[in-house]
Amino acid sequence: MNLIEQFGGYDVAKEKYQSLSDLDVITIGPFEVPAKPYFKDELLEYRRQHNIFEAGDAMVIPSRGNGIFHFNALFSDSDIAEARHATDAEIKAGKRLEVK
Repeated sequence: MNLIEQFGGYDVAKEKYQSLSDLDVITIGPFEVPAKPYFKDELLEYRRQHNIFEAGDAMVIPSRGNGIFHFNALFSDSDIAEARHATDAEIKAGKRLEVK
């Protein structure tokens, strides 16, 4: 069961993330890891899997070229319908990577 399911859904997990301090830790197997980065990564992965966008998420819109865009409320419905989350590799490269 993933973190989002353990908390009963995305909104509950996001609320928990927002309430965390930088000093909070979470136990993953035998390890304690900083909770905030772990939650942040899990929430982003969930958004990527379910095509959910939040302000600031890196995204690509193929009809607009190879650039990386950051989601905001000003994108049109057609842009959002076509958009997908940028991958970590695309974010690192600063552009949409071609699919071969």
